[in-house]
Amino acid sequence: MFILAICALAVAAQDVVRVNCRGSRPTIRDFAVAYLSSFPGADEVEEGEQEGLRLLDDMKAALARQSKGQPLDKSETLTIDQQNGFLLYQQRHDDYTTKIELCFWNESDGKHKLVACYREYSEGGRDESDGLIFFRYNNATKEMTRCMNEDLGIYGKYIDGYDLISYTLPRKGKDIIATSWKSSSDKKQTRLKWNGRRFTR
Repeated sequence: MFILAICALAVAAQDVVRVNCRGSRPTIRDFAVAYLSSFPGADEVEEGEQEGLRLLDDMKAALARQSKGQPLDKSETLTIDQQNGFLLYQQRHDDYTTKIELCFWNESDGKHKLVACYREYSEGGRDESDGLIFFRYNNATKEMTRCMNEDLGIYGKYIDGYDLISYTLPRKGKDIIATSWKSSSDKKQTRLKWNGRRFTR
């Protein structure tokens, strides 16, 4: 059910999103606020489409509380590393954990940034998600536009026979780690290397 909710989120996201920032250098918080604004609230959609959007609503609330110096709920954590351009929001429950990661890269042309947004569900020692999406940010227009993963070198299957894929976005460095799973004890990892425009293996 959670994976279906994530697929619905990918469809629901706007293709072009305005980034409101002070000055010419947006922060990871600016990108996170813009990303969250690209979705409707859970109370704006039909009941069967609300599950994944509730997580985003909770993240919006956590960002607002943190900016005001207010405590978060005991079940959630929010890490914002402005210097390294990385953000992690997590909710922990008795038997599972959900998380949203964001980070960005400067592109080699000096005119764009690539923003990654990743959603993951963890249960029983295995991480599952197809919720990795990308936006290309234009420094001049202050807008980020949805990118196709395949155009960036990100494909749905990296290692033959290992079909379930999870990702780790970089807090330090520039590479994404893709983990392909058969079971919680049978997995393989691939490093996706950023070259200034796309990812290579």
